[in-house]
Amino acid sequence: VGVVSWGFGCANPSFPGVYSRVSYHASWSKVTICEISSSPPSYFGCGNIETPTVPEENSVPITIVIQLDDHPLEISWSILRKETETVLASVAEGTYTVPGSRSQETVFLSPGSNNVFKISDGYGDGLCCNTPGNYRVVLGRTAEGQVLVSGGGDFGSEREHEFQVPTDFMDKTEKPKIEDGEIPLTVVIQLDNSPQEVGWRIDRLDVHNEEVIRIPAGIYKTPGMVVVRTVLLRQSELYYFNIYDVAGDGIQGGKVQLFLGTTDIFDSSRLIFESDGNIQAGKDHEFMAALNNDSTDPPLLPSEVFLTLELRMDFYPGEISVQLRMDNEETSINREAAAKAKEDTVIFFRPPEYYKDRVNEIVVERISIPGTSPGASRQFSFIISDRYGDGLCCSWVGDKPTGYTLYEGDPSDGQVIVDSKFESSGREVKVFTVHGGDANIFDAGGEYESETSVEIKVTITLDVYPDETGFFIEDSLQRRVVDVPPGTYKDQNKKIEEIVTLYPGLYTFTITDIFGDGLTRADSFYQLDLVNDNVGRPHLLTGNGAFTSQESQVFLIEGDAAKYPLWIHIPLGVTPQDFGFAIYRLDLVESNAVVASRARGSYELANEDALETLLVTEGGLYRIIFENTSQGINGDIRINMGSTNPNIFKGIEYTINAEDTGNLQRGHAKFYAGAPFSLSTSGDEGEVLTLRMNFDRFPSEVEWILLSNNDISTSSRLGFMDREIVAFGPEVLYDQELENKVFEETIMIPEHLKNHRFTLLVTDSGNDGLCCSFGEAGPVELFQGAAEESNLLVSDPFEGKDRLVEEFYLFGRSTDSGWSLFYASHFWVYGLILLSSMNL
Repeated sequence: VGVVSWGFGCANPSFPGVYSRVSYHASWSKVTICEISSSPPSYFGCGNIETPTVPEENSVPITIVIQLDDHPLEISWSILRKETETVLASVAEGTYTVPGSRSQETVFLSPGSNNVFKISDGYGDGLCCNTPGNYRVVLGRTAEGQVLVSGGGDFGSEREHEFQVPTDFMDKTEKPKIEDGEIPLTVVIQLDNSPQEVGWRIDRLDVHNEEVIRIPAGIYKTPGMVVVRTVLLRQSELYYFNIYDVAGDGIQGGKVQLFLGTTDIFDSSRLIFESDGNIQAGKDHEFMAALNNDSTDPPLLPSEVFLTLELRMDFYPGEISVQLRMDNEETSINREAAAKAKEDTVIFFRPPEYYKDRVNEIVVERISIPGTSPGASRQFSFIISDRYGDGLCCSWVGDKPTGYTLYEGDPSDGQVIVDSKFESSGREVKVFTVHGGDANIFDAGGEYESETSVEIKVTITLDVYPDETGFFIEDSLQRRVVDVPPGTYKDQNKKIEEIVTLYPGLYTFTITDIFGDGLTRADSFYQLDLVNDNVGRPHLLTGNGAFTSQESQVFLIEGDAAKYPLWIHIPLGVTPQDFGFAIYRLDLVESNAVVASRARGSYELANEDALETLLVTEGGLYRIIFENTSQGINGDIRINMGSTNPNIFKGIEYTINAEDTGNLQRGHAKFYAGAPFSLSTSGDEGEVLTLRMNFDRFPSEVEWILLSNNDISTSSRLGFMDREIVAFGPEVLYDQELENKVFEETIMIPEHLKNHRFTLLVTDSGNDGLCCSFGEAGPVELFQGAAEESNLLVSDPFEGKDRLVEEFYLFGRSTDSGWSLFYASHFWVYGLILLSSMNL
């Protein structure tokens, strides 16, 4: 029996309908009907229906271990009470995402109970493929307990096992030992009758924030189930836990608990957070992963060196949290030591709510830091956050504006390291360096997120199921800076517009649909626009409703750096709605990112000329991708750069032939935003590099860029404006004749760039690197001078990924080649735009 989920028309032979499997949800339906119906059917046996509850102290832990195959999304399982078919625990199809991984979940069942374990595969081939799987259900909290149920991967669509929970089980599981700097965190969530509304996540908080685990809304399906999940964290690090309910009504009758340093959910000495279900739309908690739960500060060694932090609070001091991080290793003046990767440690921390009673006060903190050895330096990062996202914004403290100042030593000495108003921002990072010697010298070396803010308008046309749709925006450090969860919107078929504030930088926009059918209206779309843009530029990014559960696009806000004019002259054809384009920035180490776009369907006037204009960053490398089906274009596309007036050309122009454009479904033009590059050939010597690549069967997929960074004495944490293009290649595409061959490029580094740090960026549009049919494939190698092992700077197999990023230092050597090699190679020209086809 099935219920229609979605389809096109009814019984259309070309578009079969999609139905939900009612039997899969039978247990939930029975429990729900028994709970809310005043006269449920007698055959439901509602008098015998149980609702799972929070595990009592005598509950028996049962662990489900599954070795997944290469298609983990197909796997689901459930445990049911045999007599009543009540679902006690379940994991829905689509939960497991990592091919070949091993899952391990612990649930709590009543001693002596008779239960059924059911495992299912949505495709019907079991745990079959490439990494053959298996499963077992064992007693206890680990995978090594007594086996109650087990089986191989050959179960087809579904298999069931009956088992009984013993009455005499003694849990002898020892508390986990701290090894390799890890510490366990056990999350316990008692869900209500709407489990699909609940999601949660844990993030590690540092300069480069990272997601530890994210369980989105829609994963949990079983009403009243108890979630018990243990996550391994890095000891003495800061973490952020957030649990939310997309309907905004909390977890009715539920509970949320966090236990640090144990898997024993009855060990109250390890309880660091507890909340009832009254979380409304959400609740969060920041904590340090250290066994001493009562301390917010890690231990410090005695030191005569100290900092003074002055915080001038607004009316909401409970929103503020601060941390100071220190690189673990000192950096020697020796440049080779400077190239080594470094990790850092939290040496000072104040969580949200710590200052909640200090309304409109000046708070002073003294922070001890280790001294730095003579001849060495150490980098520090000061991070301040505001939960609400508006910084210290809203008042004065006496005669001082709200904000903060970080001093070297006592404030009376007047040695200011950082001074900031910290307004209209949710987070600010300031970096400074301490140089050792007879006296420590402080150098304010850099900062993050200090650019002027930019307003972005998010537009989405909703369908008839608006509560399924949400969106979020993450920055390059994977921090979720904007979050509008499903359940927010209630009006059908409405066009919604949201204004959000961001800073120049790299972001990822993700639109979500918890039902998995996208935006079902035929004309639905979403787009992002810069607000108050005086140029009349295209949209920042665009998309339509034809996605499933979610769709993501990486985009770049270039901010004040974008001052270089770009004009696109488009002669539209008889079907202008068939034409669209997108412009991508290519010289970013993190990802290619869209900076402007027009979706197909944006143009309406046939046989008219369209003129698009925007400002890009001079010195950036870009690609324009055109979409032209049918007769969207009727004439040559002209691109002008560098001129403030498209009709008075003083910059660079490139014309895309109309005949070529008409024959291409998709074409693209790659260009460097700047004047053609030129060099004097006299009196300046450079450095020769050799780039060698062992191509696979698809050389046309490979491109590369060489970037110079700041001088090597600066921070290794670079933003998207901190690098300069030195060379890039190829001009169009590498020829197919290079299939399975070794190929070398010669690069000349100008004299003024020696003694710099460089980044080699190699990309593969096939997303698999140099992987296929060249024996061992790869590697990509870069040599200083000729291609000899003694000169090797970079070597990487470049397999199974779309992007290779390698940093290296170049100290410069004399060469007798002069600048002749700069022009001897054929692979790159500054200021050149070339059209190529995806069909080549």
